[in-house]
Amino acid sequence: GGTINIGDANTDNVVFTADVNSDIIPNTDAAFDFGSSAQQWRNIFSKGTASFASLTASGITSVTNTTDATSTSTGAFRVSGGAAIAKNLFVGQELDVNNGLNVTAGVSTFAGITTVTGPTLFTKQLNVSGVSTFGSSLTVSTLTSGRVVTAGTNGVLQDSANLTFGNGGLTVGANGINVTGVSTFSTDLRIGGNAILGGNTIKA
Repeated sequence: GGTINIGDANTDNVVFTADVNSDIIPNTDAAFDFGSSAQQWRNIFSKGTASFASLTASGITSVTNTTDATSTSTGAFRVSGGAAIAKNLFVGQELDVNNGLNVTAGVSTFAGITTVTGPTLFTKQLNVSGVSTFGSSLTVSTLTSGRVVTAGTNGVLQDSANLTFGNGGLTVGANGINVTGVSTFSTDLRIGGNAILGGNTIKA
């Protein structure tokens, strides 16, 4: 009923040939280690639930369960709190974000289906090759309010001070409008300056 000591130095060895047929429970809670930084156990096999107050993985961590996630409480890998990722994050299939998405650094690439139901903010480059749905606002910090957005080189979103839209309608700045085809206006067309039609100048 007392204390049992096995060995009297760390050079002694204890070898288990038999199986352990009971729980192994420490006498004092959170007082003893399982291995050390210099003498580590190799593999741990468990079919039950592993509970850790904190977990640090220095190597590659794999989750082989293939259960899809349809909410914050489903899927093979679940995190109740926030998740901080210092390096790149690759999502092989759909990405669903319920409460907004903020990207403030680096290049973001979405090749699959992406659904965001909250406000979305990108301050760096965004590449989308699949279908993306934004249920709320999408903010691009490089764009200016009131300007018409166009696609530039390689599809990059851009705007210009020469093309704005507000309560007064569409305003075209110094570069003007070049019409090469047939244009139909269902209401009045007002021109503040001269108009050149077929090489002929009509002065205001």
